[in-house]
Amino acid sequence: MKILFVPSAEPSHVVAMATTAWAACVAGHDVRVAASPAVVDTVVGAGLTAVEVGADHGMGEILQTHGAAIENEIADWSEPFIDRQDWESVLIKYQVAIPYGLALYAEPVLDDLVAFARSWQPDLVVWDQLAYAGPVAARACGAAHARLLWMVDVYSSMRETFLALAAQQPSTRTEDPLREWITGLLSRYGLDFDDAVLTGDVTIDQIPPSIQLPSDTDRVMMRYVPYNGRSVIPNWLLSPPERPRVCITGSTSFGTDTGGGFLPFSECLAALADIDAEVVVTLGRTDRSEIGPVPANVRVVDFAPFSALLPTCAAVIHHGGFGTWATAASSGVPQLIIPIRHGDLWIRGERTAAVGAAVNRHPSALTAADLRESVTRLIDPDGDHRRAAVALADEIAGLPAPAAVAERFGSLVETAV
Repeated sequence: MKILFVPSAEPSHVVAMATTAWAACVAGHDVRVAASPAVVDTVVGAGLTAVEVGADHGMGEILQTHGAAIENEIADWSEPFIDRQDWESVLIKYQVAIPYGLALYAEPVLDDLVAFARSWQPDLVVWDQLAYAGPVAARACGAAHARLLWMVDVYSSMRETFLALAAQQPSTRTEDPLREWITGLLSRYGLDFDDAVLTGDVTIDQIPPSIQLPSDTDRVMMRYVPYNGRSVIPNWLLSPPERPRVCITGSTSFGTDTGGGFLPFSECLAALADIDAEVVVTLGRTDRSEIGPVPANVRVVDFAPFSALLPTCAAVIHHGGFGTWATAASSGVPQLIIPIRHGDLWIRGERTAAVGAAVNRHPSALTAADLRESVTRLIDPDGDHRRAAVALADEIAGLPAPAAVAERFGSLVETAV
């Protein structure tokens, strides 16, 4: 069977798809990954076969110009519930999210993607929840399609809320920005809209049930398997730590681009300087000059693969990105999550804190004293956070592996057709 994977054009989104694509390859399927120029190297670095399509989006430029303003009521999808929204608030969320988010991912690649899909004729298209070019291409070539989730499904929940509120409006209020936009994309290829274009013929869900939002969407649960990109484990990480290890990461591109995240590194490190722990700072794109004085209990590294680092940690401090969150959750590591209210970052932190596996703090509310006190509680091996984190890891371990889900791809196609 031919399977085409369609990530949105961010390296972290490719990485979130990689294990599913590997599983499809091992199951004997012919796999291609459609990628814009910016992420072709990430696809190839994961050992997958890339097909370059379209042009790169302008999301990076928008974040660099307006990143400080990205946290606002319109961009906050963390409360997609009918008792927390009204018609106008949901309507404007879509009116902004489409041109400044979803369309930037879909439209630069769409024509090339549809042309390749029609030429190659995949049986199944697997797309991430922000890559709406994927279901359009699937419809254009007659393939079944599956939406792959790596987020708390705020999009399905907000859609359900939107439709419920729309039904309460006067007959003159017929706006439906998401449907109108997708209908426009489909019409370019002589296709009509249907609701499955928004949700997939099925949704493959990597978020465990205790964290995920309830929904009527047809879902296949799948275990998250940690993979953080092409990497080499450093020698210092091969030996177990002599003291509890705490990881502080500022390495995600979203946190860097938006300025969202933490106290300054220097204040974080000063707050943790005399606790009985080894603190590992992974810089990513952060300049070392921003660190300031490095206390004796701190190790500063440019990069370490989280799949190797986090299982050795007693706690991790991060801004809420999926890769860090999911690797920590699957490893049974308590988390101090410091997210802004954007996308699903805040609600995922809140729901993880609700099951006891994390402390969730907004950057504006976090003080050095709060940081120290939270870390002290998180690293307690006999504490409630540790027990809850292990329970969350056990829940994830009990979900079907990507290999088991890949074995169902054939029946998924038969059912969709």
